[in-house]
Amino acid sequence: MAAQVEPRVRFERSEQLRILSSKKRIAFQRQFLDLTKDVLVEDRTAEGNWTGLTSEYIRVNFRSYLDLANRIVPVRISELEGEHCTGNIIDTSSSPIHVLPTTTDEVSVCA
Repeated sequence: MAAQVEPRVRFERSEQLRILSSKKRIAFQRQFLDLTKDVLVEDRTAEGNWTGLTSEYIRVNFRSYLDLANRIVPVRISELEGEHCTGNIIDTSSSPIHVLPTTTDEVSVCA
């Protein structure tokens, strides 16, 4: 059997990969700051904000008093907060909001 990597070395390498992954995610998300992206609204967060994903799979949280579940809305991404971005919904009073049809048989597989 080939020599195995010591647990301490495995841990150090894993930590380096986690740090690199985090840096790359932040660099990727930074490209979208101050841009308006369509967001598929999924659900409310524990804080009461809406959360959803852009077509680039960037998680965006934003506030709105409207019921936006399962809709696609334009959101201006304003800042990075940990694993997700925050933004502001763009006024859609003069344009339609896209409503996605669903049935009770559909299940969300997004984490």
